[in-house]
Amino acid sequence: YLEIGVRHGGTFAITVEYLNRFHPVKKALGVDIRPCPGLAEYKKTNPCVRFEVLDSQTPGFQQLVEAEGPFDLVLIDGDHSEEGCRRDFENLKHHARILVFHDIVSSPVPGVGKVWEEVKEREKNNFDFFEYTDQYDEVVHRRNETLLGIGVAVRKSSGSLH
Repeated sequence: YLEIGVRHGGTFAITVEYLNRFHPVKKALGVDIRPCPGLAEYKKTNPCVRFEVLDSQTPGFQQLVEAEGPFDLVLIDGDHSEEGCRRDFENLKHHARILVFHDIVSSPVPGVGKVWEEVKEREKNNFDFFEYTDQYDEVVHRRNETLLGIGVAVRKSSGSLH
């Protein structure tokens, strides 16, 4: 498992614990541009966990992916700019069986949704796509914007990993 953009580590820890209920996780790698003390504590209870302070937009990240991959599951929740999200996908598309995009319908970060739409069109022969975008009407009306949204790209069985 690889998560880009762990922030405080909550989603990372929950995901690792959930995945462990079905099959032991051999490796769980969290990456963020800032230190995450919560994951340092979590690592003490789970030896498969590793955290790197690293910008996913740098060559160092690509080197990490090459060295640590392939991954069964990747959550892309780091750089929410259009360019940054696109680069994260391009860096990982050959190194993951399942890629999850966070914030595909989030008004404050429209670049993620734009990249998601591009990926669905361009990669339709390589991945199957699933979306979870329902909104709470009261939140949309109160804030006058949409939030969150999850896009899941699952590699088709014929696709190979590096």
